[in-house]
Amino acid sequence: MRLAIILIVIFSVFKAQAALITIGSFSIDETRFADSVVLVSGTSVKPPSNAEGFNFDTYVSVDTSSQIKASFDNLQLLNGSGFDILVFELAALEVMQMSLSIGGLSVSGSLIERVIGDPSLSRTVNIYGFDLSDFGISSGGSLISDLFLGSLADTPDIAAIAVLNGSDIGSGNGSISVSAPPTLMLLSLMLIFISTRKWKNS
Repeated sequence: MRLAIILIVIFSVFKAQAALITIGSFSIDETRFADSVVLVSGTSVKPPSNAEGFNFDTYVSVDTSSQIKASFDNLQLLNGSGFDILVFELAALEVMQMSLSIGGLSVSGSLIERVIGDPSLSRTVNIYGFDLSDFGISSGGSLISDLFLGSLADTPDIAAIAVLNGSDIGSGNGSISVSAPPTLMLLSLMLIFISTRKWKNS
């Protein structure tokens, strides 16, 4: 019985640890990447699902006549500090204006970083940032919405879409939990130590 309690505590601690995906100067919780990407208009020579998750070896191309929709499971968008949404585009710098639509309002993104020569990446990655303030969302405000992406010029190859600022629906704290709080870690370790001592002495 005591061993079962110890295992449950250990599992709870490690479950709270969220893996981070680092690309350029950004480290993003792996659960904050798009869960579903589908084509809503136009055509695409590659499956839109190539832009799901955080696989930077696959992509979907969009042009001025096509649009894709990115959906996130159990996630609300939060207008935090700086850019709130990141779009990762591969290879040559093909477009200076990538369009993101939320609630019918379209905004052009900003190219904020180029990741060149990273040995973990097979190609150059261009990172575009979008600020929810540009969509009329007040600072600290949140909303639940799909993201619609298109191009204002050329044909960008979109590899991934991520919410930089967001929270789980119903969490009410507006923050992204990356790891267990230090106090929880210490408490868990203390419980494990005490349980082990009692187990040995009994």
